[in-house]
Amino acid sequence: MHIDMDCFFVSVGLRKRPELRGQPVAVTHSKGGQPHSKRPGVDRNTEFHMYKQKQAKKLCKAAGLAEDMIDVEEIETRVDGITDDGDKYGSMSEIASCSYEARAKGVSNGMFMGAALRLCPDLQTIPYDFEGYKEVAFTLYNTIAKYTLDIEAVSCDEMYVDCTELLKTIDVSAHDFASALRMEIKEKTGCPCSTGFSGNRLQARLATKHAKPDGQFFLCSDLVNDFMYDIKLRDLPGVGRQTSQKLEAIGHQTCGSLQTLPLDVLQRQLGNKTGSQLYDQCRGRDPTPLAFFTVRKSVSAEVNYGIRFENEEQCFEFLQQLSAEVQTRMVQYKVVGKCITLKLMVRAADAPVETAKFMGHGFCDVINKSVNLNNPTGDACVISKEVIGICKKLKVEPKEMRGIGIQVTKLETTTNKAIKGAMNKYLSTTNKHTKSIKNESNNIMVENSKEVNSCVKKEELVPENHSRTPNKLVSVTSPQRKKSPVIGTSKSPVRRRGRPPKSLSTKPQDTTSINLMNKFLFGQSRDSFNLIEEKYVPANDASNKLVKINKTSEVNKSPESERLDLIGLPWQNVRELLRAWLDSGQTPLPCDINLIITYMREMVINKQIDKLIILINFLRRRTCEMKEDKWIEVYQHIVLEVQNAMIAIYGKKLYIEEST
Repeated sequence: MHIDMDCFFVSVGLRKRPELRGQPVAVTHSKGGQPHSKRPGVDRNTEFHMYKQKQAKKLCKAAGLAEDMIDVEEIETRVDGITDDGDKYGSMSEIASCSYEARAKGVSNGMFMGAALRLCPDLQTIPYDFEGYKEVAFTLYNTIAKYTLDIEAVSCDEMYVDCTELLKTIDVSAHDFASALRMEIKEKTGCPCSTGFSGNRLQARLATKHAKPDGQFFLCSDLVNDFMYDIKLRDLPGVGRQTSQKLEAIGHQTCGSLQTLPLDVLQRQLGNKTGSQLYDQCRGRDPTPLAFFTVRKSVSAEVNYGIRFENEEQCFEFLQQLSAEVQTRMVQYKVVGKCITLKLMVRAADAPVETAKFMGHGFCDVINKSVNLNNPTGDACVISKEVIGICKKLKVEPKEMRGIGIQVTKLETTTNKAIKGAMNKYLSTTNKHTKSIKNESNNIMVENSKEVNSCVKKEELVPENHSRTPNKLVSVTSPQRKKSPVIGTSKSPVRRRGRPPKSLSTKPQDTTSINLMNKFLFGQSRDSFNLIEEKYVPANDASNKLVKINKTSEVNKSPESERLDLIGLPWQNVRELLRAWLDSGQTPLPCDINLIITYMREMVINKQIDKLIILINFLRRRTCEMKEDKWIEVYQHIVLEVQNAMIAIYGKKLYIEEST
């Protein structure tokens, strides 16, 4: 089954303008028919003639004719009927969608507004309604998904559905199911749709076209040959204006006419792939199965309207912004790529400086240049660096640029790879500093362990007549000594000569996190936090200070602890990182959110509850100040995960003030 909404943009727009139903309506940026002042430097005749010359060359090449064999002025183009800039019929605003009443008068999608007004002077225009398109599209797909998930999405308003098993299960005919489904969609969205049933995707799509508007059609297998005979070639999927003009140049406009050509002739005229495809399509054959899971082959972003640069700085800044958009799309699709292509549309040498369409690209030469990377990437910094390098090598004058596009191909999924988001981007700049801090901490830990172990020997223990001092505690862990040390203290400890060892800390380890943990928990008993085994031993150092070593610490860190994350960052850097993340202006990415959650879970495990509550309160204050729903939801999600970790480890929730 093929489902297609009827005049989608128009139907959605008419929901708010029911008084325009039944009238010729078009969706476009132009208000239509309003004269304006003529722009200086515009030479539409020259530009339009260049378009026709370009089209004539393509037709001559396709037909194998000399370039002077076709009269340029006889070639039909979209610019036909467009008058001078500032005239009533001079608008070059393109029509995105038009109603069937407008189509009956010759108006079509993609037509310029000036030409459309010549054909239909009473044409009404309405603006775009992007939120409405999104709403109706979601409703459409959710409605179909209730019945089956065997869906191949074509666009926001068009899809293929495999109904074979569904119709067998519910035991209804295709006609009855289509009628009920179309009625349900119309009731929910307020927009009509048409459906087509047949044996393959090509036949189903053509059946839908036959059923429009607001209808349904079932193309039986025994009617396929007669049905296909009168189908126009330009109505076949994949046959655009250029292909249809090539076929018309050799005298073929319908599928019935094309069926007379042998396969080798078609392949010679259109190429092996296109020729073979058309040979089957004109007979109603389409072996392509429905693709419920598609593999994306490229990610790109292109702008060819409003590109006007004064210098290289503006050009490079725009390339950086476009690279950021490509990164956002790659993160959305969870891919990285190894091939980056820069596309430039440069004003042709003989083309007017001021384009026929206001701020349009005009007649241009297209330049494509690619670069292959050793490793796949999705980082905007890497992409922008490469495309800026390409742009510098091409040495194109920025003032002559009319369009820019960036495409990334040779894609790989990021299922098992970290997606670089704003958080990772910041961390990459502090990776070396973080590792150096970790290494220093490891060295100090090893030295401390050796010094304490050397002090705790039986022959150096304090005599039994010394009294205990419970206010001083130390927990000793040595991989070489498994026995518990004798407990005791000394009023006059024996001091060694010389300076105290540098490796031993002269300050007792901070126990704030352990002491204040109880403050932040709901009704948790203080006795529940006797998590560290406490022993008392003498420390025979010059300052008579006792060193506390966590029993759960390990001298040799695991490879996982060397990951690029927040754990090793200094406390000031963590808060600066969060502040930069919140002030970035970007949409919070799942990879960044998960990074924060992982860090806070580690804080729970390591009993750094006092620092954790500071971070939570910081996030709460900043998200409340921002007053953005997306960031408030992120904060609530982080808090939920932290509370889950608290319950799992301590059996109680963390006390967090409610957001106001």
